Amino acid sequence: MPEQPQCSSDSGLPQARSVQPPDGAWGKKLFLGVLASIFVCPGVGHRIMGRHTAYKSILIAFFGTFLVLAVSFYSLVQGLVQEVASRGTIQLPDLINAVSKSLGNASLAAACLGILGIIYVGAPIELVVTELIRRYS
Repeated sequence: MPEQPQCSSDSGLPQARSVQPPDGAWGKKLFLGVLASIFVCPGVGHRIMGRHTAYKSILIAFFGTFLVLAVSFYSLVQGLVQEVASRGTIQLPDLINAVSKSLGNASLAAACLGILGIIYVGAPIELVVTELIRRYS
């Protein structure tokens, strides 16, 4: 026999029940999302939890920053190769000085590495905090 909805004594209307997965299923899904965000790619855990807009935003930020980092390193290496090629033969101390000089100009690369670190560490933390707030508020 199907279960009848409970009526509140004031209005006579059925009470709304919150539709949430059982505690075990929600916890496993969140744990899997955090692991995917750490070990696969930042943002994948958001997709597992059903937050597709956050997934796309984090993924675009992550890969966009990674692309800028790759282009920055490419230009640094090209500059270093051109400098070494213009000198002809080069001794080890001169090569070390050239590399140090090139790395001194790597402020964009350093900024990109910092942003990637923030995204990589922040995505799982944001996922857990947001899901806990959503769950218990």
